[in-house]
Amino acid sequence: TIKMDTHPFLRSYFLKSWSASLQKKANRFPHLYSFGQLSSFTTVMDLTKEMVLGYSEFKSVEDYFLTYTLDSKFFRKIKTPVTILTSSDDPVIPVSDFYQVPILPFLEVIVEKKGGHCGFIETWDRKSYFMRLMKRKLS
Repeated sequence: TIKMDTHPFLRSYFLKSWSASLQKKANRFPHLYSFGQLSSFTTVMDLTKEMVLGYSEFKSVEDYFLTYTLDSKFFRKIKTPVTILTSSDDPVIPVSDFYQVPILPFLEVIVEKKGGHCGFIETWDRKSYFMRLMKRKLS
């Protein structure tokens, strides 16, 4: 989240996208959600803090981020096939993190040269390498 905020394009994209998603949720479930002025948030971290503290069981944003941390112990518990797709040019998660993932029978880590953070978009109409990979893996 902090890294997203250091990239103007990512910060703007995620704030706009996440705010739109939250507004849809508030419109559909007004008895459950009232997010206030989503446009007032200027960083992804500020919006994350608001959502974590206001709408989750976590006592702090730090506790929330600890659930994102996957260690060797976590990976060793995997008993079904798992594929992790990442890219060397991800501006948010360093590719070096994925070289620390243990080599295990049920775990495949694919590191592509390009793909960004959750992108892997290949064409202007948003066709994604990710979707082709998943179709191949699931067939």
